Amino acid sequence: MLRNESDYILFYELFKKLNPGVDIVDVRGLSMELRMIKDEWELENIRKAGKIAVKGMKIAEEEIRAKSLRFSNSKGTCRALQRC
Repeated sequence: MLRNESDYILFYELFKKLNPGVDIVDVRGLSMELRMIKDEWELENIRKAGKIAVKGMKIAEEEIRAKSLRFSNSKGTCRALQRC
């Protein structure tokens, strides 16, 4: 997976050297535009992830307020997060 611009450039240059007869078209702009388009399934999962994050933050806040940073009941915390 390409993690940053320098990884992309390195891959691009290597690919060009190994494939001199291939025309290369930069489609990064198009791929970024397509990533902005979400279908209903993806939107629903984003909403669900948001609910889980909010619930997780509330649980963390409660634990911090109680000055109990030991998540001794981590299975119970995980089950609570999954009920969103």
